[in-house]
Amino acid sequence: MISLTYFRSVFIIPLLLSVMMTLSIPIPAASAGMGITVSGALLEAEVAPGDVLTHKITVTLGTNELLTDATARVGELGQKGDGTCILIDNPTCRFSAREYISLDKYSIQLQPGMSQDIVATIRIPKDVGEGGRYALINIQTQPAGDGNIGIVSAFNIPVYLTVRNTEVINQGKIISIATGEITSGEPIPIITTFQNTGNYHYKTKSEVKIADATGEILDTIYSGLTATSVIPEMCRENRVLFIPGKELLPGDYEVYVNIIAEDGTLIDEGKTKFEIRVPLLPPTAPVVQTVMPAESALLQTDGGTISIDFPQGSVTAPIDITVRDYPTSQLPPLPSKYQATTICFRIDGISGLLLEQATVTVKYSQSDLEKADGDASRLKLAYWDEVTGSWTILKTSADTAGMTLTAATNHFSIWTVTVIPATNVTISAIIGAVAICAFAIFGGSLLLFKKKEN
Repeated sequence: MISLTYFRSVFIIPLLLSVMMTLSIPIPAASAGMGITVSGALLEAEVAPGDVLTHKITVTLGTNELLTDATARVGELGQKGDGTCILIDNPTCRFSAREYISLDKYSIQLQPGMSQDIVATIRIPKDVGEGGRYALINIQTQPAGDGNIGIVSAFNIPVYLTVRNTEVINQGKIISIATGEITSGEPIPIITTFQNTGNYHYKTKSEVKIADATGEILDTIYSGLTATSVIPEMCRENRVLFIPGKELLPGDYEVYVNIIAEDGTLIDEGKTKFEIRVPLLPPTAPVVQTVMPAESALLQTDGGTISIDFPQGSVTAPIDITVRDYPTSQLPPLPSKYQATTICFRIDGISGLLLEQATVTVKYSQSDLEKADGDASRLKLAYWDEVTGSWTILKTSADTAGMTLTAATNHFSIWTVTVIPATNVTISAIIGAVAICAFAIFGGSLLLFKKKEN
């Protein structure tokens, strides 16, 4: 009979060692890029009157670069319409933190493969006030290059300070709503310019509705949450594309815009109208499939990227179902830590639910797979539920050989392929699983030897 000591040495110990080796595999560090890199490229902090804090900025020159001189300065934080941070000269800005900040050095010399530190000291005055205070630290290299062309690298470090235990006012107003060029066969751009009139920075999203002269809503367009916050006194442009699903006849069309804060609070609303003078053709026609009550049907886009299989009895009357590409930039905000891929489409034609579930199959790309770190099980089909105002993540099966995703549904609207967060497997969970396997093997072995003895 095999002893327990022998069993431990042959089965359990090698198993635990293999797990420990797996957990201790080193992860290679990312190789240093060429050119100039900056760490500490954002300062965001809560402060109180009288506080003094420091922030270190490290500037590193690539190993294959030439000796470079750089200068640093502090100015007001401004923003372009797309949210890009810029250095501005606005001494009357009510929310400036410029005067609070000093640098330990305003010029540095960068040697290839070496780093230089710049330390910013921030002194908060006793009468700092309420809400947020903002500034920008700008680092710029001296022109380098031959002849009449000089190459300059510039880096902006935004400073966002929140005054602790003071009233934060999130408010704003729509300055203008306008349409871009209206061309037959092309989407219609709608540009909303919005200004932060509060005392604090926040991110926004928008809801844009298009209606015809009868009041019928032709489309509801959602823009995702802005990547950066709009700071007080600055303006942000919100751009969406209206993609008509049918020919637009001459007449007036209404545009309704809601600007919404990240927490769902309505910041401001506005409306405008645009005129169509001659019939306007929609963009490239969507793929259309007529679905009959007594027959099954297959809707498939060119190349088979999207396939929808309708079983018999899905509908009670003949219905034309359409599918078209949808701009990913206009997706309603996904749940936290979920990512959108390049695949986004819209299915129209049925206002309610199918009587029988259809099967939706979508081909994903290598770039989509890379977003999921090569794990196809993290790619899921999802649709936007207009009634609940939320995303539904569907149970999705992945065919890694054919690179397709499949899910069943009776709901059609805006769809995407999303990357769900990676599942965190803790060391204790792994050890627990190993222990269960070890005991299972041990128990099975004892039963086997017991049978042999009998």
